[in-house]
Amino acid sequence: AAARVGLLGVKGVRDRLDERFELLTAGARAAMRRHQTLRAALEWSHGLLTTDEQRVLRRLGVLTGGFTLEAAQEVAEDEALDGWDVLERLGALVDKSLVVAEGDSLPRYRLLETTRMFALERLAEAGETEPTLLRHARCFMALAERCDAEITAQGQGAEALARLDPERDNLLHALRWCERGARSGGEAAEVGVQMFAALRYYWSSRGLLSVGAAQSLRSLAAATALPISLARLQALASAAQIHGWIGQTAEAARLAQDMLAAARDMGSAEHESRAMVMLGHQAVDADRTVEAEDWIQQGLAIAKRLGHQRLETAAFNGLIVIATVRGNHALAHELGQQTLVLTRAASQGYNLCTNLLNVAIAAVEAGQPARSREYLLEAAPLVPGTGSRFLKLLWLQCALTLLSDPARWPEIVLLHAAGAVHQQSLQIARHDQIERHKARHLAAARAEIGDDAFDAATLEGEALDLDEALKRAEALLDAQHQRTSTRTLKPVSHPDGRSNRNPS
Repeated sequence: AAARVGLLGVKGVRDRLDERFELLTAGARAAMRRHQTLRAALEWSHGLLTTDEQRVLRRLGVLTGGFTLEAAQEVAEDEALDGWDVLERLGALVDKSLVVAEGDSLPRYRLLETTRMFALERLAEAGETEPTLLRHARCFMALAERCDAEITAQGQGAEALARLDPERDNLLHALRWCERGARSGGEAAEVGVQMFAALRYYWSSRGLLSVGAAQSLRSLAAATALPISLARLQALASAAQIHGWIGQTAEAARLAQDMLAAARDMGSAEHESRAMVMLGHQAVDADRTVEAEDWIQQGLAIAKRLGHQRLETAAFNGLIVIATVRGNHALAHELGQQTLVLTRAASQGYNLCTNLLNVAIAAVEAGQPARSREYLLEAAPLVPGTGSRFLKLLWLQCALTLLSDPARWPEIVLLHAAGAVHQQSLQIARHDQIERHKARHLAAARAEIGDDAFDAATLEGEALDLDEALKRAEALLDAQHQRTSTRTLKPVSHPDGRSNRNPS
């Protein structure tokens, strides 16, 4: 490779690494034999394998970033090879150093990249590339759907999301192939849409919103010619939500309109309601509250008719924001209580956490910090179980709206800096209400502690891990809550000598 730098440049060599056998065969004349040895060694090792071992090896080439035994079996088996046959051949390939096994209790396997390129060449020669890639896509679509079902049922996604993390390369590889594979048939495009929709929690929870937004448009475009399906409606819903989170409200509204039209064509009242509520949320973000309320009320009426509690709470959340913007804090509180009754009864951690944060922001805007603290402290133990960086950041930002103790300004500045860095990392749009409180607190802090201390705290906060920031913010919030509770529960004397306790 070094011998080719003079001709191709470093970038040119890098761009051709996927063609490594050709690149490394025609180097300097004196080194020709060494470069040819790379391919020769692999071909020699490949020639010593049995027919079934060769079949398994070439099919494993579609797996990237490592894989489990189960994935190997799903990708490599066919009518001639069952799962046990694949297990035996995989063991032989490990013994012959063509597959690497890593880990003791539950090993993951991988092919060295050069071996993987060689395997893909053999796969193409055998005419098996398309069917193997389709099995690969189905395998990881099924994994994504199992994890999505688990999160949807309980709202505690930490374990499910952790199972997806080591498969990120395979998931993205499968999605990319589904876009290209769509040209040779509709099944690949449908699998891609289903997989994208099933990863709806993953995009936000792992800070992949921009990746998810771009992927949504490609997956939906690949499936344009296919009949409307439930998976397509779910993908449109996820795409609209992601674009809304990153502040692309016009695109989010377009996707929600597409979803509404498709839901009506398919006769899905549930997705019609969801699209209306989403259109309402996008209108709120664009400061069109009259239009927003109209959409949300229409969606809420359908949700109530269907008895769909999750849709009802999504609608209530939009109405809470509208009431807060209009300064109708009594209505916002009433709607918040209705929302919490529904979500607490459902015991779905992700939704309950989201709703608690929503009503906490509304309480801050209503000038009721004690109530907001109670909501946030109720949400605090739920957040880690969701496994969502998105919810962790939102909890931190909500908590910081309540923290303004002059004695703790350096630490509060530090936590604001941590929040800003992680917001930029997650690429989430700014929340106007939160930003207003943040600006006021930081101005007060700078005036109190001076520029040098402020800048030092900011620098330290920018390096702070999000989990550590959450832990420190929760400790400050809890201490503030305890101090406030102690003061409000102090006996109050009356002129007639009686006393009582103010329940705050």
